[in-house]
Amino acid sequence: MTSLLHGLRAGWRLPNDLSDGDRRTVVAMLSNGLTKALARGGFVALSVIYLTSGLRIDEQTVAVAVFIAGAFGLAGSLVGGFVADHLSPKAVTVGSSCGVAVGYGALVFCGDGLVAVIAFSVVAAFDRSSAATLATWIGQRLPTAAATRCRALMRAVGNLGIAIGAALAAVVLVLPAPIPYAAAFLAMAVAEVGGILLLLRAPRPKPVDVRQVGEGSPLSVFANQGFTVFVLGIAALSSFYLILDFLLPLWVSAGTEDRYVLIPVAIIVNTVLVVLLQVPISCLADTPSRSGRALALAGGLLFGSTALFAASTLLPDLPGAALFCGAVVVLTLAELLTSAAGWTLSYAYAPPHRIGAYQGVFGFGTSLGVMVAPVVLTAIVIRPSVGETAVGWLILGGAYAMTGGLLWVAVSRRFQATRCS
Repeated sequence: MTSLLHGLRAGWRLPNDLSDGDRRTVVAMLSNGLTKALARGGFVALSVIYLTSGLRIDEQTVAVAVFIAGAFGLAGSLVGGFVADHLSPKAVTVGSSCGVAVGYGALVFCGDGLVAVIAFSVVAAFDRSSAATLATWIGQRLPTAAATRCRALMRAVGNLGIAIGAALAAVVLVLPAPIPYAAAFLAMAVAEVGGILLLLRAPRPKPVDVRQVGEGSPLSVFANQGFTVFVLGIAALSSFYLILDFLLPLWVSAGTEDRYVLIPVAIIVNTVLVVLLQVPISCLADTPSRSGRALALAGGLLFGSTALFAASTLLPDLPGAALFCGAVVVLTLAELLTSAAGWTLSYAYAPPHRIGAYQGVFGFGTSLGVMVAPVVLTAIVIRPSVGETAVGWLILGGAYAMTGGLLWVAVSRRFQATRCS
């Protein structure tokens, strides 16, 4: 509780112990993150609609396209982090952002589905690479607690930017096609380039000693069994990121149509809480031991959230809507804890000379969990009757609670052994 109160008092301020160069670096990253998020928010809002309405591609082909782009994103995370260990993370981050801008720009001239799939894959690969290399840059520059707080700041700023970008993209949907789509993708490319220019203002990071990095491949990180268990657990937990964006709309359309209005409310509540609370709550997971407990608490909160969703199906109108909104709040708190704990542990497990490779694998695990989530969530929760739906929610929550508890045990054993050695 003391840590949380300290985090609330600190607000969005940068850590006090940052040097002038570190402070300039973080400010440049935050400026870059906000600009990139504006573009990403527009891309998320328009991409699927562009494929179906703009290019007249059927839903099954769109699903395949999204899967292919996701696979490229997994590869981009692994390769980007690995390369950042051998080269300057700033150079690799800038290069990856250039790749994202090229992908957005290609969509301006897109005339068929194949070109769109290639452009989407380019965007996904370089976007995940950029995320891994930026995380590497932070980890190489700052101690773990400060790095976690800066990641929290970047996520809060990023969520705000994504919300604004998505709102601006909504304008495109009410204007005549095809010019608005092309103009929107061009604006995304320009925003990405603007973010690169802001990032170039950051001081040059310390040169990498290639002799310390050693040989190996991006997959060699999996030889660290403790970290592999952690990544697999995070991959399992990460499926909850799609509860809000994917599962709830599908669930509402399958049997509770009268609650359609609650979906936008849920997204707004989630965004506001992430922007306001991600940084303070990161103080609850700024060490490995606290992060293990945070993951266990997140698993419990996820079970509580799914129990509230289940109960909301059994109540009418206003009481059911109140439980639904309460479930969204609890779900968001679990999201904040999981994010902060994941950042801290992804740095704590990594040797100082291999932060990039570990960040790449951590990003790979998170993206993999999100990638398979639609199939898993649908199979567990979407049922033909209300009673079965409630049971599905409870099964899902139980799986999350068990995963969080197992991660707590694994993390505690790993870092307790480190302290004793």
